[in-house]
Amino acid sequence: MLEFFRVGDSFVGFAITRDGASSVRLDMDERKVRELLRALNFNFMTAPHADARHLADLTARANTILGQFHAGLIAPFSDQIAAATTILVVPHGNLHYVSFHALHDGRTYLAATHNVSYLPAASHLIAIRSRAEKTGTATAAPFAMLAIGHDCGGRLPNAIEEAREVARMWGGTTLLNSAATRASSIVASLWKIEDRCGSDFMRCFYSALRGGRTKGEALSATYREFMDGRVGGTDEAGSAREKYGDRYVHPYYWAPYMLIGDPGMLRSI
Repeated sequence: MLEFFRVGDSFVGFAITRDGASSVRLDMDERKVRELLRALNFNFMTAPHADARHLADLTARANTILGQFHAGLIAPFSDQIAAATTILVVPHGNLHYVSFHALHDGRTYLAATHNVSYLPAASHLIAIRSRAEKTGTATAAPFAMLAIGHDCGGRLPNAIEEAREVARMWGGTTLLNSAATRASSIVASLWKIEDRCGSDFMRCFYSALRGGRTKGEALSATYREFMDGRVGGTDEAGSAREKYGDRYVHPYYWAPYMLIGDPGMLRSI
């Protein structure tokens, strides 16, 4: 677990592993965090409107900014996380707006080497473990799912088909539009994303989840599908799969999604 805490304008980081705990006063202050977030936000606002050549440039620039975040927040704990497969991140302050799983070390993204999930507070880990003990072992056999979809008055047209596809995948049922009720989600988004992209992302995620992966593994597999350009996105006519796969490489399209809470297997209630 990596937990961050703001002290004045500075940040202190804590690494908690099976071998113990350590802390570091980070060379990343509040001013620098805001500066990098502004630069990244401008890059991400530009990405959806860029052509292929400019998008490649924007991807390189985004990775440079994400690299600065990595150097200040992750690199100081490189020894502690070297042998880990899963990292639980507990942000603080403006670090809640940072996609830690997308931080870049100059070679690749953190999500390419680790399963990254988030907790609002370190104490939530106790609740996760308690729930796991009460529900017993992970559910190996498929179980029915209630898929909820709402198109928000037509603004999210792909949400309905996404819910139907997830229900088909899991042998479940759907509640759509006026019949839908509010439900908690294991995946949240840090910024607004195109409806088509969101649908493709969730389709990949639930497919990986259906394949027997943990929630953290399924999300990491989906990140890698996007960052490697292997997503079969389609346009309204059902074509241009390569076009959207190439565009999805930019972290704007996959980095907003974050897993908050238990990264383990789905469990029956």
